Amino acid sequence: MKRMFTLAALIAALALTGCMTSTHRVGSGGTGQSEASVRQWYALWGLVPVSDADTTTLAGGAADYTVTVQREPIDFVLNIFTGIVTVNSQTVTVKK
Repeated sequence: MKRMFTLAALIAALALTGCMTSTHRVGSGGTGQSEASVRQWYALWGLVPVSDADTTTLAGGAADYTVTVQREPIDFVLNIFTGIVTVNSQTVTVKK
């Protein structure tokens, strides 16, 4: 019974991984089909940024764009292994 509960909890955790999303509009927001993504890394469970996602550079000088920060399923898989040493990732996508 305990093994069945553990398996059900693992499946539920993997199925619900796409629920952490934050969207920000700059100007009128992104209206085109052009997107650029980068993975952003943090140490100490998100307290210390290791890599910086410069959204202005990702937007390529556009005045209107949308920034979406989310933890995708691949981020959760990576965080299983890197979380041991307190390093976590998230994906930053800019649509212009």
